[in-house]
Amino acid sequence: MGTGQAQPGEYTGTEGSWLGFLKGIIPVNFLGLEATSTMPDAETVTTALNFNVLQILVISAVVGIAALKVGKAAEPFLTFMQSGLAIMQKIVWWIIRLAPLAPWASSAARCSSTVGPPWAPWSAL
Repeated sequence: MGTGQAQPGEYTGTEGSWLGFLKGIIPVNFLGLEATSTMPDAETVTTALNFNVLQILVISAVVGIAALKVGKAAEPFLTFMQSGLAIMQKIVWWIIRLAPLAPWASSAARCSSTVGPPWAPWSAL
């Protein structure tokens, strides 16, 4: 069963190793962000941002465990993080509550862009 696309030749790479996996968990910088810029011509610069979610999870776990082990001195940090969690939960709640309106809003926008606004027939009165 083909996809209609040219198939690559024999795979020449190597399989991953445990050492490579462990090296991949530890980020090069704090957030594990990587930016790559290329110049296809003299006037254009293209930048691609990449990150590894596993690295962010490892850093988050290390910071969280350290904050819990510090104890009383980390209470302002933990309070700040709890406030951030409450804010993010509220935003997600808004998205969940408003998501059912998206199909209706999309069809209303499509109708208005092709037929005109709903009050257009009565504007002549």
